[in-house]
Amino acid sequence: MKATHIRNLIAAAFAGALALAGCTHIGPKAVAVDRFDYSTAIADSWKQQTLLNIVKLRYTDLPVFVDVASIVSGYSLQTGVNVGGTISSEKAIQGNFASVGGQAIYTDRPTITYVPLTGEKFLRGLITPIDPKNIFFMLQTGYAADFILALTVESLNGVRNRSAGGGTVREADPEFIRVLQLLREVQAAGAFGMRVEEDKAKGSTAVLFFRRDDVPADIMGKTAEIRRLLKLPEGQQKYALTYSPVRGAEDELAVNSRSMLQILAAFASYIDVRRRT
Repeated sequence: MKATHIRNLIAAAFAGALALAGCTHIGPKAVAVDRFDYSTAIADSWKQQTLLNIVKLRYTDLPVFVDVASIVSGYSLQTGVNVGGTISSEKAIQGNFASVGGQAIYTDRPTITYVPLTGEKFLRGLITPIDPKNIFFMLQTGYAADFILALTVESLNGVRNRSAGGGTVREADPEFIRVLQLLREVQAAGAFGMRVEEDKAKGSTAVLFFRRDDVPADIMGKTAEIRRLLKLPEGQQKYALTYSPVRGAEDELAVNSRSMLQILAAFASYIDVRRRT
């Protein structure tokens, strides 16, 4: 092999090594894949964990939650090219010699931190009833009224939902089921809404109101039926939301909202685990 060929081979190998080191970027490519995969894995694990805790509550066991506190995913790609050669004198016995070698080392080292959800703050969040205004703000954003209220409310103005408290199941009042159906239809027509009113004595108060302008006659009839079923004053268009298991003042809509633990228990009341035969 001629010396000129050896030099060209070494130069080409060196240039290739520089190109390989300069054009290899694993970070940007990993973001699109890993973000989706990690978010899917976390979401699926939360669903499985929640389902397990619902089954535990069905059989009077304590729920346990473990959160994913952080995910730190580290990548490294190490590449190298070895180029060697010998150019001998014209009369040397061994002649000219050239060698090219390469290596690549890829390391994926994710660090995932888990934190058990315990302590007073977690327990308070688990057993504290949801603020009624937050429930109705969810309706304002477009969530179906019949689904959300059936899930998060024990009673509306004393009209009771299906309950699974005390280890026994009590079915919902027929009026409650009818109210949910009517609220869903009125919601679809855009005939009720939410706002927050400021009062110097009471502070901020969430108010539910029924629209009167540009509302079809059949929807007006349904809002009137809602007021009748919930024993609200006829003709009144707005009601302050309050947390209470019983009826409040005439200008109030008493909402007996559930806690997260009650919501899980309500789901658990529908579960019946049977062994396969």
